[in-house]
Amino acid sequence: MKKKPWYMSKTIWAQVLAVLAALLLNLADVIPTAAVALTTGASVVNTVLRSITKEPLGK
Repeated sequence: MKKKPWYMSKTIWAQVLAVLAALLLNLADVIPTAAVALTTGASVVNTVLRSITKEPLGK
């Protein structure tokens, strides 16, 4: 099965952007640290799920 490079995954990039946005909003005191932890946790779970989908990521 052909593997897609990790950097071509829109899901992974969306998760990276979500974590960065949460961190920036936390630094600006817009959202609490708990929200950053929740966003980061959800991003990790989504990235793991993406890595086990029908079109696996490769190098």
